[in-house]
Amino acid sequence: MKRALFSSALVALLFSACSKSDAVAEMAPAPENAQNQQPAGNTVETTQNGSWVTGWENPSTWSKTAGNDNVSIFNTPRNFKQLDQTMLNRGAIMVFARGYNFADVNMNTPLGVPFHFYLPYERMNFPVFWRYVAKMYGIDLNLEMHNDQSKYFIGAQPNVQLRYFLVPPEALARMNMTADDLRQMSYTNLVNLLQVAP
Repeated sequence: MKRALFSSALVALLFSACSKSDAVAEMAPAPENAQNQQPAGNTVETTQNGSWVTGWENPSTWSKTAGNDNVSIFNTPRNFKQLDQTMLNRGAIMVFARGYNFADVNMNTPLGVPFHFYLPYERMNFPVFWRYVAKMYGIDLNLEMHNDQSKYFIGAQPNVQLRYFLVPPEALARMNMTADDLRQMSYTNLVNLLQVAP
């Protein structure tokens, strides 16, 4: 009889422990939306005029998908909690790349995305296209290239760096500029205007 009571008490204790952990899990605050989190090690600096700028970053992940006609598409995402609907509608979003020339890693002059270039290898008559898509809380950067060029990109990935600039509408108004004005600026003029390190 004692053994039966002990077994019943043990089972009841086990069930109460399970239901207690379930209750704690339900009461715990939900984790912040993943779209609002920054990748580990990447920071966003606020400038004097209220814009947001990253440093030069090496993307931590690249995913590869197959396109049509022997084309490979490489994608890397970057999350930004600042990239809300107001920023998408009326702000200025700019992405710059360096290390994009897979044949010469010393060619580090920043170029504004979108752009394209040709690799100097024999028979490389298909350009590498750099594009980005801004969306709620993030930017997806895409490279499109012929399959033959993929091996050069895979080898060059550690040298590829990206830098992001987000200028909200209020900052544009204070500078008396439009988003198009900023997008047409050179990289040097942009960092000088926003007073950030090159």
